[in-house]
Amino acid sequence: MSSPSGGKVAVVTGSTAGIGHAIAIALAKKNYIVIGNARREDDRAYSLLAELHQHSQHSRFVPGDVSSESSASEFCRVVGNLVSGVDVLINNAGRTEPTSITSFDAGEWRKQFDANFFSAVLVTNGLLSLVQKCHGSIVNVSSVRGLFDSGREGVMAYSAAKAALNSFTKTLAKALAPNVTVNAVLPGFTATTYLERASAEQVDAWREISPIKRFIDPSEIADVTISVAENKAMTGSLIVIDGGFSLRLG
Repeated sequence: MSSPSGGKVAVVTGSTAGIGHAIAIALAKKNYIVIGNARREDDRAYSLLAELHQHSQHSRFVPGDVSSESSASEFCRVVGNLVSGVDVLINNAGRTEPTSITSFDAGEWRKQFDANFFSAVLVTNGLLSLVQKCHGSIVNVSSVRGLFDSGREGVMAYSAAKAALNSFTKTLAKALAPNVTVNAVLPGFTATTYLERASAEQVDAWREISPIKRFIDPSEIADVTISVAENKAMTGSLIVIDGGFSLRLG
C-alpha cells in the first residue's frame, strides 16, 4: 500500500516549527498522508501531530536527527515500514548558527554542513527507492544565502552549506530524470523563531532592506513549495522566495 487510505504520502523533515511546520500542515490540508519529523518527540511534535490529524487522520510523526548518518538511516527504515511509497519528499531540516573564518571553529562548520546539507543527502538516499516507486518529487528547502552573490558573513558555514544544497539539487535532478523531479525553494527573511534570537534593531534592519518591507510568512513559502512539488514540468529549478531581497545586490 502507498498509504493506509490509498492517498498520497509526503515526508517533511524538520516539521515541528517554522517553514517545515507550515509545509506539513498545508500538505495535510490537501489530503496527503504526512510523515512529520524532528529530532525529538516532544510537546511540539505532539502539537504538530494533533494538528495534522485534524486534516489527515493517517499522518504520523517519526523522530530522528537526520543530520546524523545512523539516525537518518533509522528514520528512513521506520518510514519504509509505515508506507511503501513516497510521493513528495521535503528536505527541510536545518539550523542556523553564527560562523566565520576569522574565529574559526571546525566542529561548528561540520555541524552546519551536517544539518543543512548532509541531512538532505542522507534522507534522499534512504528514501529514494520509495520516491522512485511513486515517480515522485523532491523539494529541498534551501536559502537565498546559498546563491553565489547572497552569502552572509555572520553565517558563513550556513551560506556555504546551502550553496552545496543548491548544487546538489541540480545534479540530483539530472540523475533522477525523467521519473523523479528535484527542485529547491530559496526563502529570504521569513517570520520564524530565528527572529526571536536577534535584537530588535537587527530585526528592524532586516525588515527595512526587504523591498516588500515585511517578513515572509511561512505559509507563503509552503504554498510555493507544494506548487513546485506537484508541478511535473519543473526539475532542477531554484525558486527564490525572498521578497525581492536579492534585487538589492544587482
